[in-house]
Amino acid sequence: DSIVSTVKYVYTLKPSAAGAVISKAHALELQHFSPFNVKGGSFKMQATKELLLLGVTDTATVLPLGPMLPKGNIVYKFVNNPANLPIMMQNLDNPIPKVVELVKHLAQANIYQVDSATTEDVMKAYQLLRVVPFEGLEAVWKQLSGNAEHRQWFLNLVVEVNDARILRFLELRFKAGDLSPIEAWQTLLLAFNHLQATPELVETAKEFLTIPFSKSDQFVWHTVMLAYGSLVYKHCSYYTPCPVTAVQPLLDMAVDSLKRVNEEDMLLALKALGNAGHPASIKTIMRFLPGVAANPVALPARVQSAAVQALRLIATRDPHS
Repeated sequence: DSIVSTVKYVYTLKPSAAGAVISKAHALELQHFSPFNVKGGSFKMQATKELLLLGVTDTATVLPLGPMLPKGNIVYKFVNNPANLPIMMQNLDNPIPKVVELVKHLAQANIYQVDSATTEDVMKAYQLLRVVPFEGLEAVWKQLSGNAEHRQWFLNLVVEVNDARILRFLELRFKAGDLSPIEAWQTLLLAFNHLQATPELVETAKEFLTIPFSKSDQFVWHTVMLAYGSLVYKHCSYYTPCPVTAVQPLLDMAVDSLKRVNEEDMLLALKALGNAGHPASIKTIMRFLPGVAANPVALPARVQSAAVQALRLIATRDPHS
């Protein structure tokens, strides 16, 4: 993990007739956070809290007798909090110009070597980007895309916007074709890895399987397929039973590649199904194993090997399958 935390508590006890009384409590917490392997150091945070006993009063009360009075029901409300990130004390008003300024500063400070002193600025940029609306992301992109260093830093940072905004932003980039293949697969890989795996976002992520730009480059297409499979696996970790609709596009591609006997497409589809690890894909995968398939087809050994490996996460998740 990128976070190391240490907490220390010190209690001061004072004797009394009734026993020991805590007269003072002191807590010290140290956190070291590094989003990457930062050379020369990482972001550090220190928090302290101290409690002093000012006095003691007799708080004993007479317990009421008789039947208990109804007080209503206990209602639990679970809030969907964003991913944990260290919070920087900064003003989040008007974040767009602040993001632009931070990206330019980070690009300039790290152009020749890693500057560990800018780790705090990275945290600030993460926090600001998460309050920028989708239209704001587009505005920042228009200001920074003209400079190679600035656009690379922005693409590396914007992936931390792990909700629908990052998918809409990347979808526009793919449809406009204004990303290089390297920028496209690097950004999409990180974005899918950090994305909240909710049903709505998984459904939106399917669009990348049909965008023509995704198939314009071999590495981009492989990244889209494999990253989507991993997103389905993460989605199924939180939603049980996992709906088959999430993995259905990969199943259709696997069946289609088998009909066309396209070896490369079969390998890619099987690897994506292996990343997804969805129990509903067992029957489709078995069609690639001549020894157990209902209608055996002569397939290369590497395809059969990929089919066997595609079952590994299914066996881990659902051994009874």
